[in-house]
Amino acid sequence: MAASASRSEVTGGHTGYGRVLPSLLFAHSGTDVDHEALMTLRRQLEWYFSDASLSTDHFLHCKISEAAPDGWLCCFWLMCCSRIKELRATPHQIIDSLKHSHLETKVVLKPEDGGKSNDLMRRVFVRRRQPLPPLLPAECRGADGAIVGCPERAVLVDRHGTMNRLKDQSRVQKSLGLKEVGDSTTVFREQLRGGGSSAKNKKTASASARGDARGPVIAVGYERVLYGDHGPYIELSPEQVHWEAWPHFFDKSRYADSYYDEFYTRASHRIWQVQWDRWDPNPFDGVLMLYSQRHTVDDRPWAPGSSWTEGRPNGYADYRPGYFYVAADESILEATFHGEAAVFNRGGRPDWAGG
Repeated sequence: MAASASRSEVTGGHTGYGRVLPSLLFAHSGTDVDHEALMTLRRQLEWYFSDASLSTDHFLHCKISEAAPDGWLCCFWLMCCSRIKELRATPHQIIDSLKHSHLETKVVLKPEDGGKSNDLMRRVFVRRRQPLPPLLPAECRGADGAIVGCPERAVLVDRHGTMNRLKDQSRVQKSLGLKEVGDSTTVFREQLRGGGSSAKNKKTASASARGDARGPVIAVGYERVLYGDHGPYIELSPEQVHWEAWPHFFDKSRYADSYYDEFYTRASHRIWQVQWDRWDPNPFDGVLMLYSQRHTVDDRPWAPGSSWTEGRPNGYADYRPGYFYVAADESILEATFHGEAAVFNRGGRPDWAGG
C-alpha cells in the first residue's frame, strides 16, 4: 500500500491475565468491554508476537518477514488464528486491548474509504518493534509454550542475529520458570546472599523449605520478560512494583547520557556501598537494582559489548519509558508461581500459548 495513497494513525502501547472466558467473550460487543476480557485478548496477541511463539510459528514468522523492514502484520491474519476466533474479537477490540501493550497498532485508510472503513480487518495492523527471532522446527516448542532443547543446534534461519535472545530465554525458563508473556500473580522476592534457596524450579519450591532466609517481596506480577542484546530483563508496571522494598533512590537525571534512574533494596544498597567503598572494579556485580526507564534506547543501535555489527534500527532493546526493569538473574531474585492453575487447558498448555 503506497504511503501517498493512504492515511495512517499509529498508536502504541508505550504505556494478569485471567482465565480465558467462553467463546462468546466478545460476542455482545458494546461500548464497554470487560477489562478481564481485554487483558485476555492482549496476552493472547502478545503471545503471538513473542520470541517464544514466533521462533516456531513458521506462518506468522513468514508474514512478518514479508512486511519487512517495518514488520506491520495485517489484522486479517491474526483474526484467522483459532484463539482469536474463539474470543470473537473485533479489530476495534484488538486496538483497545493493545493500548498499554508494548505492541504497536496502526490504522490505514485509503482515500476511497471516505475517512472510515467497514473492512477494518484489512486496515488494522500490529507490529513488534524488535527484530524477529531465529526460526526453529515446530518441535522445539514444548506443550507449555517453552523452548525446549538447544535452539542454536536446531536453527533453520537467523537473519537478524538474535540467537542470543533465545538462548537467554531458555536459561530464564529453566532457572526462574518465567514465561515471556507476563501475568498478574507471580511473586518476585529478593534473593538474599547465603539464603540457601535453590535457583532451580523456583515456582514449585516450598515456602517452608526456604524458611526465614527468603528475601522481601519486590514485585507482584509482571508485563513480560524483555529479551534484548544486553540480556534479559523483567518488565514491571508501577502498579506491580512493591515500593516498600525499594527505599534507596538514585536520581541520574543530571547525567546527560543517562537513560534511567535506579532504585535499591536495603540489602542491595548495603552490598553496593561495601563494594564501592573498597574500590571494587565492578561495584554493581551481584547487586539487585530496579531500573526506572526515562528514555527509550532507540538511538542506541548497539548494546554495550554487542557483537552484532549491523546495529538495530529501533535500538538494542525495547525498553519503555515509565516502566521498570530488573535483571532476570536467579542469583539476585526468585520467582514464585501462585494461583495460575486455572489458565491451563486439559493439554497442560497455557490458554494464551498457542493456536
